Amino acid sequence: AMDLLARKLPMGAGGVFRGFLDEVVRHAKAAKEHEELAPFADKVIKATETLGMAGGILAMRGMKKDLEGSMIWALPFLYAFGEVIMAHQLIWAAEISARKLAAGGLNEAEERFYKGKIQSAKYFINVELPKLNAHYEAIQNDDRSALEIEFEQLGEV
Repeated sequence: AMDLLARKLPMGAGGVFRGFLDEVVRHAKAAKEHEELAPFADKVIKATETLGMAGGILAMRGMKKDLEGSMIWALPFLYAFGEVIMAHQLIWAAEISARKLAAGGLNEAEERFYKGKIQSAKYFINVELPKLNAHYEAIQNDDRSALEIEFEQLGEV
């Protein structure tokens, strides 16, 4: 988590991160061409924008040399990043599946397989992806109480 935040996020002055976000949006926009996938693609695009905002907040904190204040948010950022990665892979697979189904000529097993890819994407995007918003809210709130705990406060019981 800390490696993602401290080394990967700032790579290429943030260009690598922005390139990833652009790639996710590109695949989601392709999925929007399929009526069945459009509402899910919109959710992936919105989640990508949210991840970008979270990265921006953490980058600003890092530029202020607030290392501790940035690092306490490394794990929520990793979780948010992972949710977008999964949504990206699933919407991409769903878009390919929708194209294959539209083209026709599939046997029964292939048709079930491609329909399953679409259902998997819908499930993840509706059920798991919204968790990104909680991670973003936590990052945005910047609660520093974890940094204010004194060793003695942990105490002996």
